[in-house]
Amino acid sequence: MKKIIAMFLLMPALVLANPPKEDLIVGSMDTVCMSLKNLTEIIDDAQEIPYLRGQSHPIMTQGAPLAMVIFVNPKTGTFTISERVDRDIYCILALGSKFEPVPKETQDKIRKEQDKSRS
Repeated sequence: MKKIIAMFLLMPALVLANPPKEDLIVGSMDTVCMSLKNLTEIIDDAQEIPYLRGQSHPIMTQGAPLAMVIFVNPKTGTFTISERVDRDIYCILALGSKFEPVPKETQDKIRKEQDKSRS
């Protein structure tokens, strides 16, 4: 589990260090940004707790790393991914459900597929 978490947190660095060979497709995401007070109300209403935190790195710009937190309700499986973009401005990148660890069998299958694609 620790390796999965480490990979998740290091993904932006891996993308920057090893850009894909194909052209990048730049998309956009709808985000909602708000004060810490408003974010806290949303997290409290969902009864979510901080689960993971890290620094996200802007991929398309040279901006400073941003504080990222994933909040989870372990009983219901809901989650919220937030990012602090300014002193008191937080953006919700995703809200969801069915948050759970990836089973080891699935991890092994993904690794085998990755190894085949590298060959």
